[in-house]
Amino acid sequence: MKAFWSVLRSDSYRDNQVFGFVDRGHRQASPLHLRIVKLGKGYHILFAAFQVQFASQQPSWGMMQKLLDECKQKWEGEWAFGGDVPWQ
Repeated sequence: MKAFWSVLRSDSYRDNQVFGFVDRGHRQASPLHLRIVKLGKGYHILFAAFQVQFASQQPSWGMMQKLLDECKQKWEGEWAFGGDVPWQ
């Protein structure tokens, strides 16, 4: 999980509103949920990403796709469902 947070907090993604925000009394929860799951003898990161309607301006969903693609490549991940859903 530490490795994931280092990616999300990198300059490429830091403070991007698509991952949730608090701004002037407004809060938007992140549409990206993750948890560690044990499968077989190993542990894996499970991501669930939801394309939701934001209360304020719509964020750049392309940035979400970029993060998911980077994580998939970095940890040799697989799409369980919705791999062809466009985020833009």
